[in-house]
Amino acid sequence: MAMNAHDYVAGLVEKAKKAQAVAENFTQKDVDDLTAAVAYALTKPEVALKFGEMLVEESGMGVPKDKQLKMFGKVKGTYCQMKGKKSVGLIEVDEEMGKETYARPMGVIGAIIPVTNGEATPVVKSLMALKTRNAVILAPHPKARKTNWVVTEEIRKTIKKLGYPEDLVQAVEPEMVSIETSGEIFKQVDFILATGGTPMVRQAYSSGVPAIG
Repeated sequence: MAMNAHDYVAGLVEKAKKAQAVAENFTQKDVDDLTAAVAYALTKPEVALKFGEMLVEESGMGVPKDKQLKMFGKVKGTYCQMKGKKSVGLIEVDEEMGKETYARPMGVIGAIIPVTNGEATPVVKSLMALKTRNAVILAPHPKARKTNWVVTEEIRKTIKKLGYPEDLVQAVEPEMVSIETSGEIFKQVDFILATGGTPMVRQAYSSGVPAIG
């Protein structure tokens, strides 16, 4: 008997919370090492092309070589923007106002992935989560479900190789991808990063959970 969406997502969130409890104590070096490793592992030319080919075959849209270049631009571009930036502990001091700003993680992030960027967006949102000591659950468009799963497994393998909990990044299994599952993610996570069509983004904003669409 297939598991219902509520219980399935609850299981993902439970694993994510355990991993994020470990990440809570990461140093700046930990998150910088993690983001660098993921960014470079996922943009090896042969890896990026494989993901592009997979998504074109699955979605029926795009050109594999163009998607490979998108992996280079979006993933490495995101990494370059965050490289060297503080995201742990004290991140800003305003001497004039006598104010100090400290960064703290939000918890478990639900990330909705669009079919048009089904190869790069999972990596970009994972980098954002790892840099800020959060866990993330990646929920793809139905026509990118297989690609999302394979990309996520590559990210998890890289995280595990460094000795960190791979459940910091999880994907919805292909057979569990559905509107119901995404709806449960909206209800059960601590924050939502939603990229996609207008109805889906509106659903994220009306979920009652903080969201960026």
